[in-house]
Amino acid sequence: AELRNDLEAPVARRHPAIGRLVRSLTTLGAEYAAMSGSGSAVFGIFPDADTAAAAQAALARRGARAWLTGTLSRAAVTRQRRRVLGR
Repeated sequence: AELRNDLEAPVARRHPAIGRLVRSLTTLGAEYAAMSGSGSAVFGIFPDADTAAAAQAALARRGARAWLTGTLSRAAVTRQRRRVLGR
């Protein structure tokens, strides 16, 4: 499936840092990078944790605030929800 955010291009024209970050993530190894939602964040999807960590470190050296995140399995989400809700 094609991933895209139709709002990204007009926001990036007004705020060029958005486009620069998307291009940086791709250059640093992201298989896909884009603006999230209405532009509060930019994210990259990386092929593995090592590539993601190297990209995060490179962006941090450039002064960007960058965090590593990951996806959770459905079972992990269920466990976390039960823990939070006390069930």
